[in-house]
Amino acid sequence: VAVTVEDFVVPLCKNLTDKQVAWMNMGLSVFFGALCIGMAGVASMMGSVLQAALSIFGMISGPLLGLYLLGMLFRTSNSIGALTGMIIGLALTLWVGIGGQLYPPTSEMTNPLPLTTAGCTTPNYTTPVPSTSPVT
Repeated sequence: VAVTVEDFVVPLCKNLTDKQVAWMNMGLSVFFGALCIGMAGVASMMGSVLQAALSIFGMISGPLLGLYLLGMLFRTSNSIGALTGMIIGLALTLWVGIGGQLYPPTSEMTNPLPLTTAGCTTPNYTTPVPSTSPVT
């Protein structure tokens, strides 16, 4: 937590006193602790560890790929737009991913459809393709 404050907060807010930095450290400790507890609760609903890892990687890698491509393909992009797009992209993918874990599709949505043609009025005629065999 102290690394986060020293590397990200202190350079942005240069006029902070030691007491303010200490309060920020405590506040971020509570925030990161709550975040870890929340992630543990979500992970308990995800099933296997591999499925959880793949889900989290999928949720995070989409916005990261978008940020990478933005930097590679557009010269006029700036840090504010990139950060805004990254945050919105992460929020949307986390919303969809966590929502899919908390509210999985019902069994009627995931059962395969029947493959029988019973009850069809039009018969299914299949004509084989004639093949030629080489003459020897």
